[in-house]
Amino acid sequence: MNRIAKIKAGFAVSALALAVSPAMATDIRFDGFASFVAGQVLDKDELVGDSFRGYDERIDFQQNSLFALQARADLQEKLSATAQIIAKGSEGYDAKFNWAYLTYELTDEVSLKAGRFRSPLFMYSDFLDVGYAYHWISPPDSVYDLSGFDSSDGVMAEYQTDIGPITSLATFGVYRTRTDLELGTLESENSWTATWSLNFDWLTFRLVHSEGETSIRADAFDSLEEGLLAFNVSQSAIDDMLLESDLGTFNGVGISIDTGAYFAVAEYTEVAAGEAFSGDPSTSWYISGGARFGKWTVYATAETTEAGLKEDALNAVLTDFDQDVASKTTQQAQLGGAIAGLLAGAPVPGLTIADVPELQANYNLLGLALRSAPDLRNGVLAIFSQTRTDQDIYSVGFRYNFHPSAAFKMEYMEMDDKVNDVKPAAIAIAIDLVY
Repeated sequence: MNRIAKIKAGFAVSALALAVSPAMATDIRFDGFASFVAGQVLDKDELVGDSFRGYDERIDFQQNSLFALQARADLQEKLSATAQIIAKGSEGYDAKFNWAYLTYELTDEVSLKAGRFRSPLFMYSDFLDVGYAYHWISPPDSVYDLSGFDSSDGVMAEYQTDIGPITSLATFGVYRTRTDLELGTLESENSWTATWSLNFDWLTFRLVHSEGETSIRADAFDSLEEGLLAFNVSQSAIDDMLLESDLGTFNGVGISIDTGAYFAVAEYTEVAAGEAFSGDPSTSWYISGGARFGKWTVYATAETTEAGLKEDALNAVLTDFDQDVASKTTQQAQLGGAIAGLLAGAPVPGLTIADVPELQANYNLLGLALRSAPDLRNGVLAIFSQTRTDQDIYSVGFRYNFHPSAAFKMEYMEMDDKVNDVKPAAIAIAIDLVY
């Protein structure tokens, strides 16, 4: 078993609030890990938004740092409970249970898990937070950043067996995910994930497919929908814009080669969200490789993300919206002319001076609606534009194992953001520990 496999075996368990009495538990094992990371963007003028990979123009010691403790209790009779508490700097070091599940071994090859655990979407999912387990400071965001889908609640079956010299591991799980984001609440219901990996000594190959009914529930989206309906935008056009019980799918393939002295790893993913947001699936991939020289590791990584703009869905919303804005503008102008004429004593067909208060009220209502039109239009454009991505990221770094349980890392990274025409760069250092 190679070094990564040993680390994975030690940290793949993680997450259940243990409430086990000494009479029940014959063995409780505690493990932990920590990462202390500092980083800074080299040119703030190249930033789009507040940061690049969590770093801004000021050196930051908190955003990507974390501290964790995990425990595993053997309850005998093939039953175990595992738990992980993690405190992330990005969350103000607010400690919380990250995973929590029970494991029951049906046979030597088949096991069942129930509770909260890491969504098994990637090659490094089982130990994603354990910086010591891989060569990067953190795995490539282009592939691994699926905000809100890191952990799920549900049940999962694992089947591991040997096929000659090849080890096969297949999993199938059903889940529900609910995560509070800054924008609102991300939910995925009736979800299932199937994975299959094959390992032959220095070679690992992995496939994954996942799907579920996905929604983002936010007050801002509710207000936007209400405003668009007031401008006679069709409900079907709004549904194609917002993520509401849409079928989300995830497909991924990964390969890893590790001979000890040299290594290479690559993953490719496709993410789609039904009829919402973008047209074609968002595609991401990375390839990384390097060499080890005793305690030293040097590496380079290339990664990319592409997501298109669903122009027909955007045009469907804006066509209805712009037509009604034009109609309301014309109506307001006509009402204004009628009011002015009546007040000036000019005859207006079908109207008298007694109609002025009602005409004025309608004129004011139209004015109020039209004043909200620019914000509504900008909201629509923001939703679609945020899904459009075309980025290439390149990074180089090294790792030095200065202690049996600790490693020092340094990494330089640079992005070519083709959508916003900027090229932010950052440098980061980290100390990763296991204990």
